[in-house]
Amino acid sequence: MTEQRWYVDEEVLQLDKDILGDGTLYSPATCCFVTSKVNNFVKDLLNKPYGMLCGTTKVEMKTCTRYRSRVNNGNGNNIHLGYYDTALEAHHKWYEHKVNLLSEMRKGLDQLDSRLYRKILENIRGRVYVSI
Repeated sequence: MTEQRWYVDEEVLQLDKDILGDGTLYSPATCCFVTSKVNNFVKDLLNKPYGMLCGTTKVEMKTCTRYRSRVNNGNGNNIHLGYYDTALEAHHKWYEHKVNLLSEMRKGLDQLDSRLYRKILENIRGRVYVSI
């Protein structure tokens, strides 16, 4: 019997069924243990109101409407990336930063489960909107 790791660097791990699966099934194929940082990092991928682009918020200003871009860094903070003229510009800024943050997390993700990096990247790419 192999030893199961329930913690990393004294941090208790959380069982996640949403990153690898569709969130409805607990099984070895759809679950893995992750840190709270990883769980927080993917929150903005899983819960987005209908019709909104990830990383964007419409902001009504005195003279115009702008779109704020921010990205969840996994540490419980949203990093403000700026205001943009279109939701698409704000969304693309979110995408760029989200992928960069994921790349910085790759080593730690691979230590938890070799499937995580690829699956989270697929989830990010699945949320990016490209105009035609």
